[in-house]
Parts: sequence; C-alpha cells; structure tokens
Amino acid sequence: MLSKKKIIDFYISVSKIRKSEEKLIELNPEQEMRCPHHYAIGQEVVAAGVCVNLNDKDQIFSSHRCHGHYIAKGGCLKSFMAELYNKVTGCTEGKGGSMHLIDTKKGMMGSHGVVGTNIPIALGASFYLKYKKKKNLSVVFFGDGGADQGVLYESLNFAALKKLPILFVCENNGFASFSHISSRHAQKDISLRVSNFGLKSFKLDGNNPVLFLNKIEKIISYIKKNNKPVFVEAKVNRFMAHCGQGEDIGPGLRSKNDLNKMRNSDPLVSLQKYLITKKLLNKENIKLIDEKIDFEIQAAVSYAKKSKLPGKKDLFKNVLA
Repeated sequence: MLSKKKIIDFYISVSKIRKSEEKLIELNPEQEMRCPHHYAIGQEVVAAGVCVNLNDKDQIFSSHRCHGHYIAKGGCLKSFMAELYNKVTGCTEGKGGSMHLIDTKKGMMGSHGVVGTNIPIALGASFYLKYKKKKNLSVVFFGDGGADQGVLYESLNFAALKKLPILFVCENNGFASFSHISSRHAQKDISLRVSNFGLKSFKLDGNNPVLFLNKIEKIISYIKKNNKPVFVEAKVNRFMAHCGQGEDIGPGLRSKNDLNKMRNSDPLVSLQKYLITKKLLNKENIKLIDEKIDFEIQAAVSYAKKSKLPGKKDLFKNVLA
C-alpha cells in the first residue's frame, strides 16, 4: 500500500516538473537561453512515479526530453537552470544545454540527444551494478521513437540473457517527432514487441497518477528483489510541440479539439483531486507546496541569470572526446 509520504512526494515531483517547464516557456521570449527545449508537460507522472521509488545510488539515463527525469531524480535546480542559460555554473558547465543534463550525485547519469543512444549505456550500467553485486538498478527512459531503434532489441535480449537489474521505460506519446506510431508500425502495442525476449513487460497508464505509482512501485521492488529486467510501456499525452513552445497541433498531428480533450484529463489536476478527496492534503496545503516550488524555481532562475558565461579558458575544460 502506498504511504502518505510517498504520494505527497510524488505530487511535489510532478508539480515541480510542470512548474519548471512552464517557467521556461514564460522566459523564452527573453531569448537568453540558446538551446532548443523538449518539454514533458503532460508526461510528468512517469518520471516522478519511477524516481520517487529510487535512491541516489540507483542510476537513470534519459533522452532529449530529459528535464522531468533530471528534476524527478533530485537534480540540482540551480544547476539545471544555469545549464539552460549555458552558464559556467550549469550541470555541464554550459556545454550541454537542455538535452545534456547530469547530476551523478543524485544518480542522474546523463541524457542524450541522439534517439536510442542512452539505451545501451544504461544496459552497461546495469551490468556493472550486477557485476559489483550492488543492490541497485538502472533505468532508461525513451520515447516510442526510441522503441524504433534496433539497439533497444539488442539490449532487451542481452538484459534478459544476463538477468540484469534494469528497467526499460518507454514513454509512448504516440509520436516520434511528427510521425504518428500508426504510420510507422503495424504492431502499435510496443509492450507486445518485447514479449519474446523472456522478460516481464507491462503496459501502464501514465495519465492515471496513483494507479501508475502503485504499479511502478511493485515493478521496481521486483527488479531489486529478483535482479531481473522489466520493460514498461507508459501511455502518455504530449501537450506541447515536439520541440519548442507551441502546442502539439497541426496537420498529421492532432486538432485543437483533440488537444483540449487531452488537457481535460491532465494528470496533475487528477492527482490534486485525489489528494483532496482522500484527505491527504487540502487546497491550502497544495497552495503552500506550490508556492514553495515557485520560490525555489525563481531562486534558481536568479542564480542562473547572475552566473557567468563560459570563457575561452573553459572551452576545452572537462572535454574528454
């Protein structure tokens, strides 16, 4: 049974991801951030639900849509904002930008802009964890576009063969950039594609916050107890454009009416209603939590704006390849 603390921590994580990205959209017209942004607005439940069940020694690996994973894993918010401003105080010293976030102290091992490249890296990490007899796991997040990459199926086979402690999480929003899954695959059920590799696979609803949290808690517990891989396909809705501040509408995508219907089932709103209905929090509690998050985000933005841009001396510092 989910504890009250875990559900409230889960809410804080979901809200922090949403508010952080809304702040980025608000700041965008200033044109002081020079890197493209891929928002997870509408998809926050998956990152928050997975990471609230992890500790700092558990490792996660993300893709280009990585803000939510970084924040959910407890990554430093000041370093996050500074990186998006390409400042030297950023988590990659201003060299990586939005798609390359890392905080190894929290187990956020990095994110990668090339689709699917994070999957074998996470696989290698899980092999290391097992080899060293650690009681931790690695988690790799990718979208349905990442599920199109052959390296996923090679990694699934190796993970099952070697019984590695890894959780594959496919955040399926139905689009690889602008290509709908129906135009790319005859078998649209991604969880079924992996069933023949001999590992457990689950199809979860990322729009049902508490149900997702309850199921993912059990899945992560299973991996840690049995040292075996699991694949999760999480159905989610992408409210924003693939990249940038626009809405996710247009020819070949979806209509404004379709997007409005999706927003009517906003998982953040659903989670707030659940907390109130179950008397875990009241409206005033939620308001105070959100105000504290707003203050933390604003402090991070102020820190980022005051930080220095990298200089010539920083150009090749900590560059390994």
